[in-house]
Amino acid sequence: MQCFNCWETGHRKHRCKNDRKCRVCKQTGYAPGSSECKHYVDPTNSGDVIAFQGKSYPLYNFYPCHLNVFGEKHKTMEEHAYQMTKAIRAGDLEAAKKVIEAGTALDAKRIGHTVKDPQGWHKEKETVMEEIVSAKVEQIPKVKAKLENSNSSTIFAEGTFDMQWGTGLDVDATLHTDHKMWP
Repeated sequence: MQCFNCWETGHRKHRCKNDRKCRVCKQTGYAPGSSECKHYVDPTNSGDVIAFQGKSYPLYNFYPCHLNVFGEKHKTMEEHAYQMTKAIRAGDLEAAKKVIEAGTALDAKRIGHTVKDPQGWHKEKETVMEEIVSAKVEQIPKVKAKLENSNSSTIFAEGTFDMQWGTGLDVDATLHTDHKMWP
């Protein structure tokens, strides 16, 4: 568990007794994305960064949609496809069934976290996600339109504290921090 106030581990923000700290520059007294941070940028002058979070945004991993990928029709969201693939490759068919039946993407992710990573998963997981996202682009018109209406220098960034798939910052901090300095 990690605190989103001081960024230390072992406690949560609501129980934090430490001063607020910027995750980017490591200085105390302000949050990431603050104009006080030396890595602050004005998003109107910093180029094309589109930060997204939330299931209402088509590029978000929890965006409600139906996908056909890896020979399976997934009733909701790419998170289901990803976690099911992980479970199957780990040989955990019971978890794969639970992922398929999961009512939400968060439920699917939580089930997936109980599955031990299959051998070689650290090398394969980005390719798996790339295939799922490619299927989403081809099958979901809103996603395809979003990408087609951007330019080649646009950076699409999931503004979440997830260090694997996101910027490690919330949307506001993502937009107000030099992209070269995202955690």
